[in-house]
Amino acid sequence: MKSFLFKISGFLLAFFLFDKLFILLTFIAPSKEVDQRLEQVVQGNIHAQTIILGSSRAARDISAKTIQEQTKTATYSLAYPGSNVAFQEFILRSLIASHSAPKTVLLVLDNPIQLANDPLLTFRLDRLYPLVKYPIILDELVAQGEKNKWMAACFYLHRIGKSSFDLRQKHFSAMDTILADGSLPVSFQKEDVNWKKVEQPVYDRAKEDSVRVRAFEKIIDICNLKKIRLVCVIPPIYQGNADQVFFNRMKEIIKGRAELYHFDEEDKSYSDFHYFYDETHLKNNGAIYFSKQLGQYLTTKSN
Repeated sequence: MKSFLFKISGFLLAFFLFDKLFILLTFIAPSKEVDQRLEQVVQGNIHAQTIILGSSRAARDISAKTIQEQTKTATYSLAYPGSNVAFQEFILRSLIASHSAPKTVLLVLDNPIQLANDPLLTFRLDRLYPLVKYPIILDELVAQGEKNKWMAACFYLHRIGKSSFDLRQKHFSAMDTILADGSLPVSFQKEDVNWKKVEQPVYDRAKEDSVRVRAFEKIIDICNLKKIRLVCVIPPIYQGNADQVFFNRMKEIIKGRAELYHFDEEDKSYSDFHYFYDETHLKNNGAIYFSKQLGQYLTTKSN
């Protein structure tokens, strides 16, 4: 019996010591990431007065530099392609937790999947795993059901993900290159887009997911509580007309607690395919054009 207990104790001690080796991975992983914006948020190094949140439409369609030039306020984009509104709410919470609350938030909306449980928009866990050494990140992984609170407290091996073992240096791609202002514009067009036949998005309220709806409401609540100006932005689509169903649904949720800015559908520029990457994303020239209009609105409305 003593021999058995001795072997068990030895195994546990060996595993405990072995587990501590994974501490190194948690410290090395962040330095290998090319997108270090979230780490800058956690460290409290983002001090912009205006923050842009959203998915690829925010990352591509809004030029933070142009907004800054128009409004004369420091502007930074924390938009993540493929991110859902729950992830965007986490980014906002993290900013406030690091004492970096902005004065204005531009939340770019995705019609028709803003509040849907759609695979195109997810909680970007891949952005969290390289940063598990930070308590706020680990706590969120637990909250998302990715990690067990007690296992994570005891074992470093439980904290990390498969991506943590990939210690190759990450690099920008032609599609995802982050500028100094946090934006991810594109300067080319997607191939094989039929610009003569473009389907317009139609919002379907039946596809709404309660978790996404609540996350959207949380963003509104946080901004109201912290006295942050929240502007919900509906960006252009090619040859786009207003989706009145989507617009009315957003107004219904917002209930006057935030501003709702819609692109100018009378502007013929948004029927010029030279401004677009594809049907729903602007190219860099289109992003600058749209951002000038949005910046003018922000300046005029605040006066």
